Amino acid sequence: IPQETREVLEEALRRRIAQFGICTNTLAEGVNLPIRTLVLYSVQRLGEGGSREDLLTRDIKNLVGRAGRAGATTKGLVICANELQWSLIEAVARQARGERVVGALRSLLENVRKQLAVNNIKLTNELLERSPVVHSLIDGIDATLVDLAAIEIGDDDLYRIAEQLADQTFAAQQSENGTKKVLKDVFSLRVQKISRIRTLGRLDWVRETGTHARMLDLVETGLMPLRTRWDDIIEPTDSALVKIVLQWAWEQLEMRNAVRVAYRMERAAPIDSVRDTFFNTIELWLSGATFSELARNARLSIDDMLGLHAQVITFKLQTIVEQGIALLEKLLESQEQILAPAVIRFPEHLRFGVPSAAGLVLASGGVHHRRAYVAIGAMTELNGLSTNSKKLFLAAKALLKKDMKVWQVRLGKLVLERTLKDLS
Repeated sequence: IPQETREVLEEALRRRIAQFGICTNTLAEGVNLPIRTLVLYSVQRLGEGGSREDLLTRDIKNLVGRAGRAGATTKGLVICANELQWSLIEAVARQARGERVVGALRSLLENVRKQLAVNNIKLTNELLERSPVVHSLIDGIDATLVDLAAIEIGDDDLYRIAEQLADQTFAAQQSENGTKKVLKDVFSLRVQKISRIRTLGRLDWVRETGTHARMLDLVETGLMPLRTRWDDIIEPTDSALVKIVLQWAWEQLEMRNAVRVAYRMERAAPIDSVRDTFFNTIELWLSGATFSELARNARLSIDDMLGLHAQVITFKLQTIVEQGIALLEKLLESQEQILAPAVIRFPEHLRFGVPSAAGLVLASGGVHHRRAYVAIGAMTELNGLSTNSKKLFLAAKALLKKDMKVWQVRLGKLVLERTLKDLS
C-alpha cells in the first residue's frame, strides 16, 4: 500500500481507532506497533508462478517478535491458527537455532561462474554492465573504488587493494577457488573502469552526484543525443521531455525487467506490448491522477498498480532518471552548455507524482498525503508562491481553515487533520 496510507493505518492502530489488523508477512519488515496478540494463519509466501514457499525460521522469528513491543506491552501472545503449519513455527516457539547463513554474494558468484563455463563466455565490463543481476555487486564495488581512487593512489595500488578487498569478503571465505577467481576478476575489471573514468577527469562527477559509474556511458551515448538543445525546456512535466526521458529509461534492461515483474508477464511475452500503456501511466501519475484512475487506465487491479508504483515508478525508474539527469548536467557543463532548471526539477515531480510547482514544494516540505498536496497545489490562490515556501505553507493552511467543511469532504477527516499538522 502507498506510504501515506500505511501511515494512516499505523496511526489508527496506535491511537486504538482500529483494534485489529489483517496483513501479510511484510509486518516483519521494520513495523513497530503496539501489538499484543499476533495470529499466524500462514507462514508461507507466494513464489514465482503462484507456488507457495515456506518462510525461513529467522523470518518467522522476526515476525513473531512484533508481539509485545517494549514501551507498549512487554508480553505478547502468538497463536498458530493453522495446525498444518505448526511444524514451521515450532522451531521458533522452542527457540531453536535458525538456518545456516549462505551469503547472497556467494550464490550470485557461483551462478555467474556456471554461466560463463556453460556458455564459454569471457567476463568483461560490457557483459557485467548489461547484466542487471550483477548490478548491485558492481555498483557496490565501484562505490568503494571511487572513494579509493579519489585519494589519488596509483593504478597499481588500486589493483592491489581491490584484490585484498575481494579476499576479505564473506563470499571469498566461503567459496571454492573457481568462484574466488570470478570475484577477483570482477574487482579487477571494475578497477579498469574506475581508472578510465579518473583519466577522463570524471571521477568527481560520480562522487558529487552519487550516481553509479556504469551510468556515465549510458547517459553520454544514450540520453544526451536525444535532444540538440537541453536549455529550452520550460515546464518539468512537458510531454516532449517526459517522452524522451522515458524512451531512454526504457532502453535500460534493468528497467524492462522491473516492468515485466510488476506486470506479472511471462518470460516469453514481448515486453514492448506494455510500453505505451506504461508510458501513459507515468504521464497520468505526473498529472496527479489517483491510484484508482491509474489502475483503470492501465487495466490493472489496484494491488498490481500499487506494485508497479512501488517497484518501478518510485524505485527503479526514479533511480535511473535521477542519476541520468544528474550526469547529463555534468556532461553539458563540460561542453559549456546549460541544462534547463525545469529538467533538473523533473525527477522530484516524478518522485511525488505532482504537476504543479506549488504542490512540489508542499510535498518536499513535509506534506505527507499526495491527495492533499496535489489538490492544494492546484489552487490558483497559491500561484507565484512556490519560490517562498514559508509564505506558501502559511497560505495553504489559511486556505484549508477557510473552507474546512469543503476540504473535509475532499480529503477526508483524518487526512485533513494530518495535512493541517504538516502545514504547521
